[in-house]
Amino acid sequence: MDVMHGKSTNLLFGINLYLACRILISEPVPKLSIITINYNNATGLQRTMQSVFEQQFTHYEYIVIDGGSTDGSRECIVRNAGKLAYWVSEKDKGIYPAMNKGITASKGDYLLFLNSGDYFAGPNVCSQLLENISTKTDIVYGNVDVVLPDLSKTQFIAPQNLTIDYMLAGTLFHPATLIRKRLFDEYGLYDERLKIVSDWAFFFKVIVSGNAACEYKNMIVSVYHKDGISSKLENQRVIKEEREKVIQANLPTVVSKLLAERDELQKQAALKDLELRSRKLLFTRLLKRLYEDATRLYKK
Repeated sequence: MDVMHGKSTNLLFGINLYLACRILISEPVPKLSIITINYNNATGLQRTMQSVFEQQFTHYEYIVIDGGSTDGSRECIVRNAGKLAYWVSEKDKGIYPAMNKGITASKGDYLLFLNSGDYFAGPNVCSQLLENISTKTDIVYGNVDVVLPDLSKTQFIAPQNLTIDYMLAGTLFHPATLIRKRLFDEYGLYDERLKIVSDWAFFFKVIVSGNAACEYKNMIVSVYHKDGISSKLENQRVIKEEREKVIQANLPTVVSKLLAERDELQKQAALKDLELRSRKLLFTRLLKRLYEDATRLYKK
């Protein structure tokens, strides 16, 4: 236990030293905007806020957007108002208008949505997410522990490469994803006409159509409670319809990207086939030479 504790302490020291060195050499540490959306989930909100306040990384601002809760959430926010860069508690038109409100209020280089009930997997998560990332990186994403509606747990391990094939059916989890603020300036906020898949639509647009520079971090970033609107069975039809609309709107890009991926796969397969044939030819020649050498020795 002492050895493990020592390793953990050394890791934390190294990360903080790295961040300090960036400041000393005038390379600015990216500022992080953490945004929490809440509505009548005071218990979950308190847990989420606590996990934010426990972060060792301090170059962040925290924004809370509450939809006019009546369950004590507002009082929870007021108690912690001194630690918040911005907060509001008022009725809104839904999750995406609330998220857009948070984006508009943010001043960070990167944004991360950690909605009420979700929480960071540990106190060093933000430091590790921002460690060694390129200044050209648009999206940093990792993995999540998922708590299902029946309270059973599973893990979502994100792919290292976000291919169009993956993005057509999959997505990224907000509480495990850093999004560069300028992407919202360039591509617009979340589409409030979409009821369920606007976050996926944004990722699809910036990654597939916009070629956003993405960086994968193989780490558990947060614990995500899958009990929202998109996880309900009765909403699966709406999800399918909304996704199809987005794909249709981006169809030319989708087709060209799929063809490019197919060509790349065929190229890799051809190279692999050529390599196998070369190895087979080399093996045949070697076998023939061994046979000839053995024959000469036998004749002697």
